[in-house]
Amino acid sequence: MWPLSILSAELSVKFPTGTVCPVGWRWERFVPLIQLVNCLLDAVIISHTAHLARTAAHDGLDIFKFMGKLCLAAAGTILVLSIPSWLSDSEFILAFRFQALDFRDFALDGFLATAAVLSGLTLLSSLSSSCLALLLTNAAFAGSQIPVLKVLPLLNFWTHRDFGRPTLLAVILALLLWYLAVRRHHSSDSTKSRSLVIWLIICNCGLALLALAVVVHPLIYEFPEQTYCSRAVESLVSEASASSVAWESQASASKSLADAVREYTKRYTIPPPPNFDKWYEFAREHNSVVIDDFDQINNDLLPFWGLSPASLRERTGSLFAYGSTEMGGMRIRNGSVQQSPYIPGSHRWMADSLQRMIAPFAQWLPDMDFAINLADECRMVVPYERMERFKRKGQQEKGKVKKSNKRQEAWPNSSFSQSSWPQDFTEPLPRGTNGGRDEIDPNFANNIRTPIFYDFVAPSCPQGSPVHNRRWWDWSKTCIDCLMPHSVLTDRGLLLANVSLAHDLCHQPDLAYLSGFLSSPSAMVGTRELLPIFSQARVGGFSDILIPSPWNFDEKSAFKEDSGVEWQDKEDGLFWRGSRSDGFSAHRRWPGFLRPRFVNEAYRRAVMFRDVVVRTVNVSFTGEVSKCDGRDCAAEAETYSKWGLATLDQDTVPPKANKLPPSVPFEEHWRYRHLIDMDGAGFSGRFLPFLESRSLPYRAALFRTWYEERLQAWHHYVPVDIRLGSGFWFSLETLMGSDPHGIRRGPALARKVAEQGRDWAHKALRKEDMQIYMFRLLLEWGRITHDERDNLGFTM
Repeated sequence: MWPLSILSAELSVKFPTGTVCPVGWRWERFVPLIQLVNCLLDAVIISHTAHLARTAAHDGLDIFKFMGKLCLAAAGTILVLSIPSWLSDSEFILAFRFQALDFRDFALDGFLATAAVLSGLTLLSSLSSSCLALLLTNAAFAGSQIPVLKVLPLLNFWTHRDFGRPTLLAVILALLLWYLAVRRHHSSDSTKSRSLVIWLIICNCGLALLALAVVVHPLIYEFPEQTYCSRAVESLVSEASASSVAWESQASASKSLADAVREYTKRYTIPPPPNFDKWYEFAREHNSVVIDDFDQINNDLLPFWGLSPASLRERTGSLFAYGSTEMGGMRIRNGSVQQSPYIPGSHRWMADSLQRMIAPFAQWLPDMDFAINLADECRMVVPYERMERFKRKGQQEKGKVKKSNKRQEAWPNSSFSQSSWPQDFTEPLPRGTNGGRDEIDPNFANNIRTPIFYDFVAPSCPQGSPVHNRRWWDWSKTCIDCLMPHSVLTDRGLLLANVSLAHDLCHQPDLAYLSGFLSSPSAMVGTRELLPIFSQARVGGFSDILIPSPWNFDEKSAFKEDSGVEWQDKEDGLFWRGSRSDGFSAHRRWPGFLRPRFVNEAYRRAVMFRDVVVRTVNVSFTGEVSKCDGRDCAAEAETYSKWGLATLDQDTVPPKANKLPPSVPFEEHWRYRHLIDMDGAGFSGRFLPFLESRSLPYRAALFRTWYEERLQAWHHYVPVDIRLGSGFWFSLETLMGSDPHGIRRGPALARKVAEQGRDWAHKALRKEDMQIYMFRLLLEWGRITHDERDNLGFTM
């Protein structure tokens, strides 16, 4: 019972991530029972070992050789018993892809475990087994709280039993162990026993004082008002409004073409590309509220300045040689747009959409070819040092444009007809031959169902980054150090404050297991080479060139005004329906995926507060469970069906066993005031219609899109860290007005942010704005890939 009470106390002070504990399938159902049996067996083994050690000490026998053989036999037995589970896993070799940091952690854990076992065996000859168990579990409990103790003094946790009770328990345990040590001291006069008792008293006095200090600290510390969650929400909204006004002002400061040219030259150190005046006219004609701020385009293209135009054309052409690379080609010749002929029928709509997007301004573009990523996932990560070299080289090449005395304001004849650029897109070779659809481009690697965080993404970070120096093994516990750089700490949890920094994965090693895309991507064929890949979205560390999404341009998930609902007529609740599309479920990784964690947390709240929150949280998976291995599919289906039942009305006929609730029309979302948008296999196409819907959108996403620089978190929408947690749920309750300790104007604040997001979407995120962005991007790309780029530039 003792280890069970310690585990209960330890779990209560963790900041949970919502990691799923599945309902189970086959043996998983018996895990809690097996854990209880393990505790019983541990108690029996320790008691018998203690008896054996004391008997041996009394008789003067050395039993360490026997104990060593016994431990090796036990380890061998465990190894043999685990082999069948390895063999049943079709990709069990992946479990042994370790790096230096992994071996470091394994070695450290192994050393500590060995030291603890040897120390315990030595002490068993002097201490009773119960006393030793108390000593070890108490020390382990105190040690496990070190990361939490760094944060708790900042929290007003005295009013929360989850934090106060375990600390009081630590004090009681320390005093109890102190009492046992004193009794031991009076029951023996040996020098060895006396020394041991002294050390026990010193250690436990220190532990008691530490725990007491943590308890007393909140009583004497005056917490600032802004640490309360409701006040933090109000403050974040106020600060975001000021930031949004400032950004909008500088983004459209130019009132004439001459102003725009001067502002461009000032911002980006070189003159605009040819036909910049045509772009300006196009933007003004379509009432663009953004004229000057296109830093996203500048940052995306800077590394490609570090390559020669011929190299860029060659690299673009190479992307079409392998069908498995899933690239579609777009060609512009003499002002007309053409598609490459081999785009699969399932993705032809993307090429058609892009062609319609570009057609109105194609006459002003130079001849060019560019490769469109047809897959949902982003594709390119360039190691940090190599990327920095490309950026430095890019700055040098842009300097040549600035110094050029041979300025050409119109597009000269291009070299696209030369052999360095293919005349026609070539059809990939037939299946099964070199270069066919089954073959992988040598510049790419197949990362399907493979964890990509440490092997693929982490190399994009500087060497001193946390991702290179630590691992985070416990999916269920939040890494506070990973959150603090971009979060605000409140009495109810952490709120996401800096969205740009949150997209930087270099300080967040725990995300390796909390995103389906990072831990088990569905179809990720990626490259470490700098290749000109145009993608709809990307995750931090990736370098794909961002373009407006054809999904949004074609309005695949559109908000239609005639189906909309006014704010006052909406239900005051959080609504979400969707599929578990974020990653492929293999090797039991799905419990850490974002969407299962979110639905799991929503289900917990519906169960715990059924009379209150079930009306305000309506969340469930729908459809069939897919993208999974057989055993994972079964566990997911049973778990999700249990969650789905919590969202159904009492009069609703429940679905069959292991069946999820049916899908609902997309327009069902508009009935609710609060909507959440989350990543799937790639970025979510729902966010823009959510902004327009008069509802308040919450967004939990790692994928960045073309419009990131135009949106201001907490002004147009509510950002959510993908770890979710209590901070998100309490901010939701604050904005709903259901938190009794929250601000009274929470619902009014929610409506204000919803209206601001809707108004801005109608001004800056229209289909016309996608065309304006794409027009400017392709003008820049046309200059970079032109042999005369050093001399190209528009001037008044």
